[in-house]
Amino acid sequence: MSSPDPLSLVALIVSLVALILTLLQVAQQFVATASDYRHCSQRTLGGWHKRSRRQFIWNELRFEVHFTVPIIRVSIPPSDSTGGEDIYTVPTTSTVTEKKSPSALESSTSGAQYILHTPEGNEIYTSSQTPWFLDLKGTRIEAKCTWLSVLNDTAIANLQIGIDELTLSYDFMPDGIKKPLAQMDRKSFLTLMSLFQVSWQEGWGGEKAESGGGKKSTPTGAGPYCEVTSRYLANFGPVISYQPSNFLPTRRFYIASEKARSAMFSRFDLGFHVVFIHTAEEAYRSALALADESAASTVRDYYDANNGWLPGLAEVIGCFAEPEMPKAIEHGLDSFISIFSARSIDCTLHDPPLAQLLVGEEIKNSTSNSKTFAEWTMDYTSSLKDEVRFPKLQAALKFACRYYGTETHRREPIPWSESRRSLDVIKLLDEKLSVLCQFLAPGQSAFSVHREFAQLQIRFLSTLFDDTTALAQPSRGFWVDFIGAVVAEKYVEICSILQERFPESKEAARRGYVINRLMRGVLWHVHNGNHPSNGGDDERLLECSLSSLWLSDSSTLWID
Repeated sequence: MSSPDPLSLVALIVSLVALILTLLQVAQQFVATASDYRHCSQRTLGGWHKRSRRQFIWNELRFEVHFTVPIIRVSIPPSDSTGGEDIYTVPTTSTVTEKKSPSALESSTSGAQYILHTPEGNEIYTSSQTPWFLDLKGTRIEAKCTWLSVLNDTAIANLQIGIDELTLSYDFMPDGIKKPLAQMDRKSFLTLMSLFQVSWQEGWGGEKAESGGGKKSTPTGAGPYCEVTSRYLANFGPVISYQPSNFLPTRRFYIASEKARSAMFSRFDLGFHVVFIHTAEEAYRSALALADESAASTVRDYYDANNGWLPGLAEVIGCFAEPEMPKAIEHGLDSFISIFSARSIDCTLHDPPLAQLLVGEEIKNSTSNSKTFAEWTMDYTSSLKDEVRFPKLQAALKFACRYYGTETHRREPIPWSESRRSLDVIKLLDEKLSVLCQFLAPGQSAFSVHREFAQLQIRFLSTLFDDTTALAQPSRGFWVDFIGAVVAEKYVEICSILQERFPESKEAARRGYVINRLMRGVLWHVHNGNHPSNGGDDERLLECSLSSLWLSDSSTLWID
């Protein structure tokens, strides 16, 4: 057998090399059609990368990249229908009524509960179970989708996080987007960011009158735990970027109910009326709907001049609003702060003289009405002596008297244990209220009684500063020294008017109703009034920087 021709062998080798290079070039061109697949890798999507895939389209001779992202929704865990949990207790257990998968957590827990919606049914997890959709293993800081951080940071909030899987194609991603985008409705996103104490420097929505065309303004905000920025994409909309800070939160956030979520945005559903206090104009309209033009105008004037003071209207909120506002709980410690609440600056329900009157103590510049009012409180307190929770009522009121009687109450936070006692007493007072209403206005709805009382509170207490100043001037004293006397006088008069409005009522019921609500208001502020930990003296830091109108906005937001 003759040996191969060297020239033929060289030609064969050259041909094979050319063939391999050609095949590699063709392969590279095919692979290049799926170059976006690298943006759907584990470095970017964490556990979600297992849902990414490439599909070859034969009639186009190219790959199409598909990826899966979450649609994230925030809801409030419902109260336990068995009576175990309600708005008067810290939510600590699983309360989901949906069908649970075998992987659902059955034991008590705190923090977020994740409900993954699948075609086979709902699967329920907690963050402690490290579900795949929270997996950050293998991600790179510079490449990771920021919505992964959003999902993981929800673990500190006692919320239900609903997750739907959405599969999209990279073919239809807008220009300028390099990461798969997740979706949230605006209400859910703003709820989370408010719990994380984000203050917004830019507005949400609205057209900017800028040269070169109107672009929608994009939000920018920051808080102790994160920073939020966004950019606007033409023909698409704002895309949010979420960057957690290096400071990991140690507190547990929770929202007791939808009404408490509304209160984060300065919207208070009192049952008989909805009060808005985000701006002076909103406070004016809310007061006008309950009282009259004079009182409403006074409330508005004080609001602008005194950093959100709502004389009269603030008392109504304390007497009737949801007892639980969104909280931040220091895990394992006896401390907490209210993230957002109705508290503005000092109002009558904060003042030591009222707390003193409610425990029967003597006040400065006492009058006959002051002594009459104190006697009413003793009578009403005596009527509750047979209650199991009566000792807690006495202890809570005495704590309020001591706390507001000190000069440090603006700076020193209220212990969590004292706050819980106040909430338990609020529950007692609210339970007794329905009985009082039956005796105060037989045959009428309780809401009609509450509305009447709220109207009188706004009318009579909106002039508190003027009335106390008038008493202080002859003695050259300070107006605050006469608060107790004026408040006692006002509520004695309110009680007389209630007799005119409800002529069939019993005197003990009228007095009991007034004292019941004032006790409730004082304890409401004890329970909800803690200042932010990074506080300063600006108590408006307790209020969400966004209008309540945003709470009803369910439009889609994209997060990169």
